[in-house]
Amino acid sequence: MKSKRFSKFFISFLVLGVFFVWQPILGGFFSDLLEITFFDVGEGDSILISPPIFQGILKNRLQILIDGSPEGDIAEKIARGMPFFDKKIELVILTHPDKDHIGGLFEVLERFKVECVLMPKIDGIKEEKEILISFEKLLKEKNVKILTAREGQKLSFSDKSSFLIFWPPPNLISKDTNDFSIVTKFSFGQIDFLFTGDAPKKVEYQLLAKNFDIQSEVLKIAHHGSRFSTSKYFLEKVSPQVAVISVGENSYGHPAQEVLDLISKYGIKLFRTDKIGDIKIFSDGKGYEIKLK
Repeated sequence: MKSKRFSKFFISFLVLGVFFVWQPILGGFFSDLLEITFFDVGEGDSILISPPIFQGILKNRLQILIDGSPEGDIAEKIARGMPFFDKKIELVILTHPDKDHIGGLFEVLERFKVECVLMPKIDGIKEEKEILISFEKLLKEKNVKILTAREGQKLSFSDKSSFLIFWPPPNLISKDTNDFSIVTKFSFGQIDFLFTGDAPKKVEYQLLAKNFDIQSEVLKIAHHGSRFSTSKYFLEKVSPQVAVISVGENSYGHPAQEVLDLISKYGIKLFRTDKIGDIKIFSDGKGYEIKLK
């Protein structure tokens, strides 16, 4: 009798022990909350979006990466932000092929199973052509599906989470890679996040002229806070509560003081990766919470 009671006690103790060991690791994976991480990658961009999805009675979590930073060490950061058993990235969005956005994606493709890459069709430029050719070659070697981003495109993952592409339009020709930057709004329930790549003001003005619904609670400031992006008219239309600048040590004067002043003028809360490090935002679809290191 004592032996049976001891066995039951031991099994219960073991189950509790396993729960407390694994709960911190798996808790985020099975959470109902959206998690977005703006990685501190220096002068570059890399953002991991992890929305929960439901498959029947099962709960899962997608991994969506926007841009891959200048260097391959982003793969290690991504790995630390994902459960150890999850080696799949369902979608990579390459906003445009500048090195500070595409550089680390080569290592990401080697380390993770990437299912699909969404990228703009680049016409009319020679800049960054070699790195883009190498990237597309690796995508073919890894059997990664390639989608061409286009204005009006919608990617839905559930009735609660989706991307809407505002830019680029079809048949765009330019000599500046920044002009091709994908501008997209990610919606999770009632909360919207606007991602802008390195889109310059002339792209912003065209978005305004088309009267797209770009209003969002959170805005990723374009081009690391460059003075050539983030016009007051664009900021007024987006009307964000929070702005995030991904920036590091640079010789370009990023972020520009005029952009910082504009953000301050409109009472927008600003978070910078060079000052804070990684920035995490959690949302239940009705509100959001920002967590810093």
